[in-house]
Amino acid sequence: MNLTTCQICGRNIKTVRGAIALHGYRRPGQGWQTSSCPGARWQPYEVACDALRPAIITTQGGLTRVQGLLAGAPPETLVRPGVTRFAMIQVQRPEGFDPANPGYDVNVRGSYAQLFVNWRANLVREEADMRATIAYLEQRLSAWRAPAAREVGA
Repeated sequence: MNLTTCQICGRNIKTVRGAIALHGYRRPGQGWQTSSCPGARWQPYEVACDALRPAIITTQGGLTRVQGLLAGAPPETLVRPGVTRFAMIQVQRPEGFDPANPGYDVNVRGSYAQLFVNWRANLVREEADMRATIAYLEQRLSAWRAPAAREVGA
């Protein structure tokens, strides 16, 4: 196994039979784990940049989705946690709700207004993160240089 660079996250990762090993997942402690970095199982950055374009396209698709949600009407319902950890309660959008002026119940725990403000703030953060990710991936793609012929066979 060699230590090489992941095309997506830029971390030094071992390669197994020429492909980047699984990495980037977390075990939050609730008995499950998050998915691996999208750069896993692709060739290392020193050899190829073919994982970058699909990652940019996928992230741009997510950005378009988030922008559509931000530009669209407020959702009919939002969910909040119920009494138990797994119970979710749907909260209906009130009649005449104005997203530009959510009203006084923005401070009422579990109200539609409070859920909406939090939902919107999460989307705004997600949009900024996706823009930063796209810029990072595009920079990596433009900086990539093909290995010299003698390095490929080595």
